[in-house]
Amino acid sequence: MNSTVFSSGQKAFAVPKPDLKALIDPSSIVVIGASPDPTRIGGRPLAQMRDYGYSGSIYCINPRYREVQGFPCYPDVASLPATPDAALLSVNADAGLDEIERCAALGVKAAIVFSAGFAELGTEEGIARQVRLRDIAARTGMAIIGPNCLGVANFNSGAIASFNLFAPQSGSKRAAIVSQSGALAAAIYASASQAGFGISHVVTTGNEACLDLSDFIEYFADAPDIDVVLSYVEQVRDGPRFLAAARRLKRNGKLLVAYKVGRSAKGAEAAQSHTAALAGNDRAYREAFRAAGVIEARNVAELVDISYLHRFAAGTPVGGVGVLSVSGAACVALADEFAEGGHPLPTFDAELQKELRTLVPAYGMVANPVDMTANVVNDDATLPTLVRLVGRSDAVSAIVTCGSANVMRKPWADIARDPERPKKLLITVDTLCNAREEAEASGFAYFNDMTRAARALCAYLSNAKAAAEDAHIPPSPAVLSARTSLARLKEAGRTALSEVEGKALLQEIGVDAVTDRLVHSPEEAAAAVLALREPAVLKLVSPDVLHKTEIGGVRLGVAGEAAARAAYDDILAGARRLAPDARIDGISVQPYVTDGVEVLVGFTRDPVFGWMVTVGLGGVFTELLGDAETRLAPVSPQVAEEMFRSLKGFALLDGFRGAPKADVAAAAHAVALLSQFAVAAGDLMSEFEINPLLVRPKGALAADAVVVLSPEN
Repeated sequence: MNSTVFSSGQKAFAVPKPDLKALIDPSSIVVIGASPDPTRIGGRPLAQMRDYGYSGSIYCINPRYREVQGFPCYPDVASLPATPDAALLSVNADAGLDEIERCAALGVKAAIVFSAGFAELGTEEGIARQVRLRDIAARTGMAIIGPNCLGVANFNSGAIASFNLFAPQSGSKRAAIVSQSGALAAAIYASASQAGFGISHVVTTGNEACLDLSDFIEYFADAPDIDVVLSYVEQVRDGPRFLAAARRLKRNGKLLVAYKVGRSAKGAEAAQSHTAALAGNDRAYREAFRAAGVIEARNVAELVDISYLHRFAAGTPVGGVGVLSVSGAACVALADEFAEGGHPLPTFDAELQKELRTLVPAYGMVANPVDMTANVVNDDATLPTLVRLVGRSDAVSAIVTCGSANVMRKPWADIARDPERPKKLLITVDTLCNAREEAEASGFAYFNDMTRAARALCAYLSNAKAAAEDAHIPPSPAVLSARTSLARLKEAGRTALSEVEGKALLQEIGVDAVTDRLVHSPEEAAAAVLALREPAVLKLVSPDVLHKTEIGGVRLGVAGEAAARAAYDDILAGARRLAPDARIDGISVQPYVTDGVEVLVGFTRDPVFGWMVTVGLGGVFTELLGDAETRLAPVSPQVAEEMFRSLKGFALLDGFRGAPKADVAAAAHAVALLSQFAVAAGDLMSEFEINPLLVRPKGALAADAVVVLSPEN
């Protein structure tokens, strides 16, 4: 049996791993605080389990009754005739904690805690209750969900351990909702039901005192009856574990769609007060989700739309979209939506356009989108033939048809029977009727709204493209060696590296850096400049001054003996005046390299997901215009190159106005190595930046490096 070791005082003992199956699919349940009133919190679960046909044993605890809603009732858990798998607690916080202790002593495997009054209050008393609940779970191995949650519902077994009232639903039920909010879980369920999208499980985690989002994503990753997980997220508590669970889900051919809130300052504030959660940096979440194959939805409707699409799109390769519509206006609207969603419609080749023209009148478009015109009404074979022709194009992985079901019904059925039907994702948009069942029976994903269909498909295709990014990139031997060097400096009490030390570290990693000569007098500076036989750069070298330009610690284009002496004296004078307490190691003399495009490569350590890498063009492009791309580290050279190519100012690297093209591949290789190092260094560093990295016609060269060591032990 899997177990963990729990230590209490002088004793240490093995604790079984929490049994999530007993929580999600229990064979028996006891409702503590059961009510004979099916409209009350303690009565609703009983009424729903009866209505949904739960076949397991149900026990009630309430000393005032011997029977509640037709189920046997007992005065306390010690009186139960058998030990149930799970306990549902519908009593106040303090009474609930005592009851959980009794259940644990009895051998109950799981508990669902409805009660509020824990850490979400922000009071010492509430926090103490939550600590006690966590302690019970740690000592006993009991799987405890909540507190302050809406509960758990399993519609396959009928185990509705929740006080939310769930309306009956139709359709295949192979999707789970995992939500940090009960109210949002209910809203997602309702939206899915209205869309004809079946939900098999609802899990609401509340305060996550013992079990969190990642626990249930891990569980559903291996659940044979689940294809997609819809998640409402306020905070991820353990970033690496969440990402591992999400990747595992994706490896198993399943999809995780997340509606992350707290993107604004007010939203983050509300998330904290709601479930004692602290919403993380929005960009870090977005990029971490991308790296793990999680699709981020912007609202509940989009969450449901994307999840619904997975039923039809699973295994769809990355590619373009072909649009076939009976309306020219719809063609234009859909073309706009796909372009704005990052997936502009590809233009069909001349041969395909010629074939399409045999079926489309001269006044209809055939380049993509295809305006079939109202002429399609006259011949039911037109749409199936067009779908077959467009489906042969390698540029297309999905086909969207748009038109009323009054026109489409027979063509849908004919397409379903067509032996040459393309193995592409098929979507139909029907804005006038309600023919979902007919369309789905013919293999079409069905939407009533063009915008929702396009946005869901764009999100799905973007995720498929991002899935090609390999997040598992083992560090090279050179990177591991550089980490050892950094650890030695930290052990020696260093808090930051000088520029000379920083560039030496880069060279150990395998990134080329501008050569330095450290000098300690005006005479040495003059000799070093003369030895270069070209203009030089003089820089202050101090581990205590990270941003040298702020105190005048840099001189560019220094040429000649007199200029070198003057620059040396000026730099030292400025440093002594503006940073009198800084330790000065000397002045660095290096060649003035001007034949490259300046790029910033920076790393920040997100408290949830770890190191993030950002690249941007130097100067105003990064600082003023915000032209930068961020990813979760480490990144491959291919992903790093994609980051550069995604910059608005990429043309400056690509030979703008006749300038030589910069070696973007070399820069991408350097970024990949640096990202490996950041991850390997872990919490040894708190800040890491190369500014600038000079991307030259051949190769990339680091001209400066900032490395700040972490103050943590």
